[in-house]
Amino acid sequence: MGWRMWLSAAVAAAGVSLCSAGAVGQVNRPVHAVQLFNQWTFEPVLIGGEVKAFIAHADPDTLVGDNLPILWYEKQADGSWSMWGWSSYDLGGAVMWLREYYTDPNLLHASPNLCCVVTPTTALSMPKPMTDGVYVDDPIHQLIVTAEDPVATVSLLEVIGWEAAPLLSTMAVATIDDCIETGEVPAIDQMLNETAHKLELVLVGTAITVADCFSGCTGCVKNYDQPVATPGSSWILVGESTPAATPNIKKCFWDRAGTQRVWESGQKTDCSVCTGDRTVSFTIKDETTVGRNDECTSPPQ
Repeated sequence: MGWRMWLSAAVAAAGVSLCSAGAVGQVNRPVHAVQLFNQWTFEPVLIGGEVKAFIAHADPDTLVGDNLPILWYEKQADGSWSMWGWSSYDLGGAVMWLREYYTDPNLLHASPNLCCVVTPTTALSMPKPMTDGVYVDDPIHQLIVTAEDPVATVSLLEVIGWEAAPLLSTMAVATIDDCIETGEVPAIDQMLNETAHKLELVLVGTAITVADCFSGCTGCVKNYDQPVATPGSSWILVGESTPAATPNIKKCFWDRAGTQRVWESGQKTDCSVCTGDRTVSFTIKDETTVGRNDECTSPPQ
């Protein structure tokens, strides 16, 4: 399993100075970057130069039964991470909820994966809190806390299609030696700290999040440059709506043909180097607002 390879690398790196992670920083800052960890994509919620949270979404083809497809991790004041989950693969509803939670209608707008999943028909979807890799109100939790081997128990739940997140639920009950203080810390917290540290370096150039035992092998970082409009292209009106919350305002939705450079950096969970650099076709999306009875005739500037 990828997390076990990462765990081995993290254990081996205990006590290594964080200055070794400085090479992740780069002059050419991408407009957005995500962490690829096996079948999961971790999208950072960056506020004031610090990764305050992640929304992680899985490749649906890798899920079994009732496995959870979307997770939300939020950094707490003490540096730990809370875990929440959605049972349905509704990225639009999840992003809508996060935008309301953080009171930021443009949250994750730079993400090619999540920028445009909220549509006029999207319904807000609230996550449920989790502990030890399962929902807090799941009766199976009692089995986990009394199990002789919680890691094996949660891993089995993932395989049989329980409401748990493949790999990530297991990492919620697995532990790693704390290289600063005596004791152990959850493996998922260590991985999230490493990921946040890495993405802060990539996106901002400095890291606020501390990763005490930095292995670096948390998976490839996929970087996205600012999309560029195709020469000669123009904005095309693709839809309009009048949100119930603002009945006097009409939203106009626009598309424009463009391209975007995408490249990978960092190290895979087996610590091999990530490679890949390409330019892909990309539909640039934007919206404008007009009065309820006005026409959508002025495209974005």
